Amino acid sequence: KGTLGGKFNNPGGEDVVPGRSHDYLIFHAYTTPTQRSMFVVNLVWDSDGNPSLDLSNPVDALSATPDS
Repeated sequence: KGTLGGKFNNPGGEDVVPGRSHDYLIFHAYTTPTQRSMFVVNLVWDSDGNPSLDLSNPVDALSATPDS
């Protein structure tokens, strides 16, 4: 089992979703030993094209809305 940034247990199903103002990483992870939840985090790119994640403020995937 792994973690994503030490915050999300056993993440999986990662997909990058482009938005108008920034991109997102959508994934699922365990929130309890028997329950998985979906998460949306901001994905940013450095000047060399390398991605990094803003794990400080994950969004519940059910309440996420696309950029307007």
